[in-house]
Amino acid sequence: MSTLEAPTNGAGLSDWLAWIEATHPNDIEMGLERAALVSQRAGINPISPTLITVAGTNGKGSTVAMLQAIYQSAGYRTGVYTSPHIEQFNERVAIDGVFASDAVLIKAFQSIEAYRENTPLTYFEFSTLVAMQAFLDERCDVIILEVGLGGRLDTTNVWDTDCAVVTSIAIDHEAWLGSDRTSIGREKIGIGRPEVPLIMGDQEPPTGVLKAIKKAEMQLQQVPPPAERATLRLGLPGVHQQSNAHAALMAVAALNGKRPVILRDALTALETVTVPGRFEQHRQENFSVVLDVAHNPAAALSVVAGFEERFPEAPVFALFGALNDKDISGVVSALSPLVRHWHCVTLEGERGTSSAALCEAVGSAGGEGTAHNSFAEAWDAVCQRARDYNSQHPPIESVVLVAGSFFTLTALHEHWQHVGRPT
Repeated sequence: MSTLEAPTNGAGLSDWLAWIEATHPNDIEMGLERAALVSQRAGINPISPTLITVAGTNGKGSTVAMLQAIYQSAGYRTGVYTSPHIEQFNERVAIDGVFASDAVLIKAFQSIEAYRENTPLTYFEFSTLVAMQAFLDERCDVIILEVGLGGRLDTTNVWDTDCAVVTSIAIDHEAWLGSDRTSIGREKIGIGRPEVPLIMGDQEPPTGVLKAIKKAEMQLQQVPPPAERATLRLGLPGVHQQSNAHAALMAVAALNGKRPVILRDALTALETVTVPGRFEQHRQENFSVVLDVAHNPAAALSVVAGFEERFPEAPVFALFGALNDKDISGVVSALSPLVRHWHCVTLEGERGTSSAALCEAVGSAGGEGTAHNSFAEAWDAVCQRARDYNSQHPPIESVVLVAGSFFTLTALHEHWQHVGRPT
């Protein structure tokens, strides 16, 4: 643990973020003991507002956004915690749908540090505690937490949830969660509590996971299969979002005794939901740009489904950057039927995969790729390819897909700060 002095009064949010990043040697250190101890000292455990915790390999962010929209439409003051952020830390902490101000976050940082004493906290642990402190300071009625990694040992599991949601169970983060769906699923259902509703969005949860839910005496409610449920009007594209929306509605129904919501209002709210980095759409000159994290095969397949719905005939050109601890071959294989040409770029940091290695994965999947030396070069190249295609094949309009990692999207937003962002 570092002995660096905490920021003093008058320090900005960037000072606090730099400090918490420097004070712990590890990015990830599983376990609840440290955060639970500080939470108890600070008096934020237990909490009184209604708490919903959302875990899952994919679909967490969309489901959280749907829950937020529903409860806001019903007049409740919402607090929403998500991670990671794309452009600024404030994105992680939203109050009534608006990113928390620097002042609100700094106040929360000061509160948590006052009770931390000598307890070491990772960046994520500190951030999660700060978010919860901010929600209590701002008197939120409903708090919705997106689980960071797994569930059982994730910092968001320090607090007892009033309703747990598990959106999906797929292979990801094997080094931390296990290499099979049963092991991963058991970690994710760890956010549940005895006699508390657990909404299962996964259509085929492993038998071992279902047995664990029963043994723990959680109140399992499973999202019905497509043939047995209504098709909802949603702002987010893709068939998979139907399952996420039904999971959100089931969570709201399970908590209706505490936080009543009119179904008609909830359905209307679902039509307006969008999520940064999840099939996020922009317009650049005469072609569209879609941003999607798509950092595992299941998420990549969801992107394909979104294109089938929104851009069924459009030629697609990809800007692709990925981390080396992800299933890159699986992501590329899932996207390959969609993408005509890949523009690959190296992400910064030790976890970044080289553009040459990404092109090798593209070639192995039968695709064509170009390796680029910088993000600016890759962005210019993929945009030029879209322009050229459109000029040669009027009136067809192509689409640029930017995918592979949150870091890919962050790099794009940083580049847009210099060249201007599309509409």
